[in-house]
This record gives sequence, C-alpha cells and structure tokens, in this order.
Amino acid sequence: AVLVLAGLAAAAGAACNSLLDIDGVTFGEVPDGGTGLQGGAGLGGAGGTGGVGGTAATGGNAGAGGGTGGGAIATTYRQRITVTAGARGAPDDYSVRLTFDHAALVAAGKSYPDGRDVRIERGDGSSAVALHRVLGLESSWNSATTVLWFATQAAVAADAADDGYFLIYGSAATSSTLADPNQVFLFFDDFEAGGPFRWDEHGSSVWSPTSAQARSGSRSLGAGTTTQTAHWITANGVDEANVAVDSYWYISDLATVDMTLGVRCGSSPPIDEYELNLDQFGAQAWFLSKSIGGVWSGITSVLSTPAAATWTRVGATIFATQMRGLIDGVQVVPASGTTNMGVELSSGTVGLRVWNLPVGQLWFIDDFRARRYVDPEPTVATSAEEVVP
Repeated sequence: AVLVLAGLAAAAGAACNSLLDIDGVTFGEVPDGGTGLQGGAGLGGAGGTGGVGGTAATGGNAGAGGGTGGGAIATTYRQRITVTAGARGAPDDYSVRLTFDHAALVAAGKSYPDGRDVRIERGDGSSAVALHRVLGLESSWNSATTVLWFATQAAVAADAADDGYFLIYGSAATSSTLADPNQVFLFFDDFEAGGPFRWDEHGSSVWSPTSAQARSGSRSLGAGTTTQTAHWITANGVDEANVAVDSYWYISDLATVDMTLGVRCGSSPPIDEYELNLDQFGAQAWFLSKSIGGVWSGITSVLSTPAAATWTRVGATIFATQMRGLIDGVQVVPASGTTNMGVELSSGTVGLRVWNLPVGQLWFIDDFRARRYVDPEPTVATSAEEVVP
C-alpha cells in the first residue's frame, strides 16, 4: 500500500524539529520555517516510482520524494478472455485486439508498470499454452486503454464464441513473455533488421532501409526519387483475399507526390492491385483505386491532404469486394460504408507503390503490418478477475 501524509505542515509549528519514521522512511519537519514532508515510498509490490515530495510551509523546504518500491508481486491473477464472432466467422490465426485498464492493475499492485508480467494464454491449468502478444503500435503500458494483440488458435464460427483464452498478470514468469509481432500478425516489418529484406522489388530499386527517420526504433523504409514512373515493393509469403493492412507514413513535402498502399497485389510488374492512393499530383485526394494490366482507375475519392513532415497511420481493409481507406484509424474513403472494387483480383499480397516523388522530397514508411480480416470483426472481452490457484 502507499502511505499518504497530507495537511500536517500547518499544524507542525514554525519551530518544530521532530522526526517520524515509518517502515524505514523518515518524514522530516524543517525547523524555523514549516514542515517539509518526504513523499511516501512508491508501491513496492509493483516496483512503483517514488512518492511525490511534500509541500513545505512558508520558509520551509519540500521533502524529497519517496524511494522507488522494489518488491516483487506475490500473486498471479487472470481474467478469462472471450472472442465472439459476428455474422461472419473468424478464421484460425486471426489477430484480435484486447483493450484493458493496465493502469488500474498497476495502481492496485497487481502488475508491473512496464508490462513485463502480462501474458496471454490458451487453455487452463496444466494444458495452458503461452501465446505471443504485442503492445498496440498506438498504445502504451500503464494506460487505462492499453491495447494488446494476439492471434487466435482456432476458428470461431459465425455468431459463436471462444472463451478459452486468459489474460495473466502478476508474479509468474515475468521473464518469459512471448512478444514476436510476426507470430501475431500475418506480416510485420519495422525495418530494424535492415533489408530489403522480406520484400520483393519490382522496377528499378528506389527502396532502402534508412536511419534518416523512424517512428519507432532507429530505422524505417525510404523511397527514392521517381518521376511519373511506378515502382512497387510487395511482401514475401502473403497470399490472402481478405486483409487489413496499415503502416506509418512520413512525407516531407506533399507537393505533387503520388503513392499507394496496395492489397491483393500480383507478383510481377506491372503489378495488379487494389489501392489506397494518395494523389497530390492532380486531384489532391485520397482514392480507392485499382491498377489492372497497367491501367489505373480511380473508383471513389475524398478531397483530403495529410499533414506533411509528421507520422500518419495509413490503412485499408478489404473483405470480398468491399474496401475502405483509413487515416489514423478513422475511415476517410469512402466517407461511410464501403466501396465495391470489382472482381478482377481474388487474392494476393500487400505492398507499396510510388509513382511520383520529386527530387528533394522524402517518403518514409515504418511499422508495416497486415492481418486477416472479416467484416464485421470479432469482439474481445474479459471476465472478472480471479486469483490463479
């Protein structure tokens, strides 16, 4: 528990010089000027940070903050996780998103602030299997809305549920947490390994890992100068019909640029694909478009310009023939509903294309991920907490 002392300074008196020792922490009252109280110790059970220093009365000095708690959490807790499919079932190895209040668990001394104890398991008791889980790119530990992603281990039929997963936290196995994003998503690349990589280049080489910009880590993928000529890069080992894909883009200057995020991409140039296309060359818009047999067709668009020189999450989903484009997790094209992309492409990989990037303008891509997708997506919920026997 955290010991809080407040409101004692005024009552202490200007000339008081007493000392109070509680659990090895000294709370000093400063003579001739009021009381400066040392902040209480941090929550030891969760390795908490030090307490806030006390406020001094007039003429006194504030006490120092309490020391950082260092004790281990003695108990393991869990919450059952239920994955519920909607009108369409979810396939096996489906990446699902769990949102939970990690900050509350930390405050209660049940979890560590850095999340090292937080695990996902499939099954119960001796049959439990630890799964890979990763922190959401848009999330953080010790938050009221911490996001974890993990991959399901079995298909869930339409309008059915699977409650065979557990959120585990507390004392057990804090050093053995599994957190490989490529075991959670269909495809993930943060470009930290250098490159190229896990990608196929089509056309002359304009793509290379770089340390000039990075959203996370120290590297990203950079695209080089091109003038009204298409250059593609497509992910290895992906062949899916229904996917959600997103990545973070940083564009130094938007003037006349033209680039895309592609789904159901082919394997040889000119690459057939359905696209979310940023066209600042002509229309100043986001398009849902397609390129079939070297012929580009815009299907629907929204006049919009992203911010230059800032990281923006650019994403798209496609299920059956229906596609959406999203910016920073918010649908922008079409404005509502979905767009029918046609029937030319039944499956493929995911990728990027640059068509126009003038000299001196830079495009960086980071944290690229793709996952299987159904519409509507399954929901994920947790049950009441219990102590693990």
